[in-house]
Amino acid sequence: MQIPSTQTNHRAASTVRAMFCLLGALLLSACASAFAEPPERLVTVYTVQPEETLPEIGRRHGLGYVEVLAANPGVHPFVPDVGSQVVLPTVHLPPNAPSDGVVVNVADMRLYQWQGEDAPRTYPIGIGREELTTPAGKTKIVKKAANPIWYPTPRMRREDPTLPRAVGPGPDNPLGTHALYLDVDLLRIHGTNRPWGVGARTSSGCVRLYPEDIPVLYERLPVGTPVYIVDQEVKADWHQGGLYVEVHPAPDQADAIEFSRPFEPRLPKDLVRIVAEAAGENATVDWDKVKEAGLKRLGYPVLVGIGTEPVSGAGQPPRLMASAAY
Repeated sequence: MQIPSTQTNHRAASTVRAMFCLLGALLLSACASAFAEPPERLVTVYTVQPEETLPEIGRRHGLGYVEVLAANPGVHPFVPDVGSQVVLPTVHLPPNAPSDGVVVNVADMRLYQWQGEDAPRTYPIGIGREELTTPAGKTKIVKKAANPIWYPTPRMRREDPTLPRAVGPGPDNPLGTHALYLDVDLLRIHGTNRPWGVGARTSSGCVRLYPEDIPVLYERLPVGTPVYIVDQEVKADWHQGGLYVEVHPAPDQADAIEFSRPFEPRLPKDLVRIVAEAAGENATVDWDKVKEAGLKRLGYPVLVGIGTEPVSGAGQPPRLMASAAY
């Protein structure tokens, strides 16, 4: 038997040490990745191209008018600087409501939809203006109509005597191409011939969707689907080890944003309670960040804490939802 030389033994030992070092580096890298800090905010950053406006950019990414303006305070909605970067709130925390059909949150002007094992979806919506608010409560879809006929109400005809008694299918129909009728008098989820009103408080109480969104939703929702209408300015939930809070403008603040006016900052009254309940006992919360999110009301999830998600949240359906058009 030939005994290896001392030089050979040194080379073998060096090779083994190198392999262990490489393995250790890989393990450390994997651990660092597994315990990396969650992102500060869950958004898309977009670079403005020539002749683009914020509403156009927002619509292409499944966003409504007010929410894309709220996420970009100080940016001119119709003449943003070419080459500048804007924030697109393309993911959302769903409202605190049942996830077995449709949830309409009038506060963030979005519709959230679940269907079996399919990925949940969310769509921007237009809702009722101040004196004709979209009512909160539980209802359901009782009827569906493609190419619906629109019948102006007596109130509408008093306000505008030039309105016809009925408007058939076509580009002048305020219901758009599809309508879902709810078990509440005159309340519908429908399309629109005025897409600029999506993401704003402009309807007579109905829920409006973009013309490209309503046919998709129409096909996904059968008669009998439950619909929950809520009003939640503040949402808080966990994602990948991070506690996030999402705060939306109050109605008067949304009106100011819609007309490019500054709004008076104020904290939502339930902000601390909602964040504390979501945090549980094993989270470290940065309350200064919570306060900042509550005052700015940017409308997208902001990281405010880290820790261990409460056990009660395990096994729930996906809670971070991407905009359908994104």
